[in-house]
Amino acid sequence: MTNRAFTELYPADNETAQYIKALIGLGAVIVGKSKMASFAAGENPGDWIDFHCPVNPRGDQYQSPGSSTAGAAASLAGYSWLDYSIGTDKFFPTANEDQQSLLDDYVCVLENYLKTTRTQFSLVERWADCPPEAAEGKSLKDYLGNSICQHYYYDAYHEYDGFWQDYRREYEKEPYVGPLVRFGWDKGASLTMEERDQGKARLAVFRQWFHETVMRQDLDSLSDAILVLPEGKLPFNILEILGENTLAMVLELPHLVLPVGQNSYQSRASGRTEYRPVSASLVGAKGSDLMLLTLAREAFLNAGWRTEVEIGRYTYPVPPDGLRNRTFRQSALR
Repeated sequence: MTNRAFTELYPADNETAQYIKALIGLGAVIVGKSKMASFAAGENPGDWIDFHCPVNPRGDQYQSPGSSTAGAAASLAGYSWLDYSIGTDKFFPTANEDQQSLLDDYVCVLENYLKTTRTQFSLVERWADCPPEAAEGKSLKDYLGNSICQHYYYDAYHEYDGFWQDYRREYEKEPYVGPLVRFGWDKGASLTMEERDQGKARLAVFRQWFHETVMRQDLDSLSDAILVLPEGKLPFNILEILGENTLAMVLELPHLVLPVGQNSYQSRASGRTEYRPVSASLVGAKGSDLMLLTLAREAFLNAGWRTEVEIGRYTYPVPPDGLRNRTFRQSALR
């Protein structure tokens, strides 16, 4: 759990997770276990207290390696002999014009491949047009309220009830956890089971409404639409943690995140121009996981985009003119 108190209390686990067993059964070769944030809390490097955060090999090597699955992400970016890593991780417009340009290019590639055009879409507006009966006329923001907080924080705290009790009994003191974990657990400790169940019920209504009115399963294509999630500031923060990275998780939908380019920045650490990757995403209906992977690959190939990334400092080779790694893509966008 990347927490010293947890490591002091419990011996190393010697049982392999069912998901990993399934992968091994399909021929996967497991070569090691990577670091994760304590209790999968999504800590930034400065929040890592008991163990050192993995180094992100991109750019100046002082960029954040990600959220809870920091080690899995950093390992893929650093070792050419790794094909996959396994993680727990659970956008328009963006204020960065260069990044927005890369994302627009990505959407154009999808449009060209699918021979269709994008539709700007707002969950807030769709909800207002056809809200579920259970909402009783409330806006999406007002209906969801603190639903995710009530559900997520309550479960995140009480999942470790045994740990708290065992540690107090063994050492006669409180176990130490980092500030981000403490923040979440304090919220969870203040919630009742009734509040948790109420939040869970409202999320179920939201999920059913989405599946019935926004994105449906399709027998032929597996999904009657695909959703490109926005990057940047959302119209409002529905529930503290409900954003582009958690929406698909809440809706229980497949979410594919993939690199589409890289942006330059002036590094204070190295004192030179560095590059960091820019990512975009695809969300489809339930059961469309493999379809999304195939779609992304075929669309990239159709546009002449790379389907592999480099390891180390650069995600893609930097062209001689230093332009955001777009040289190899110009012909596909004309």
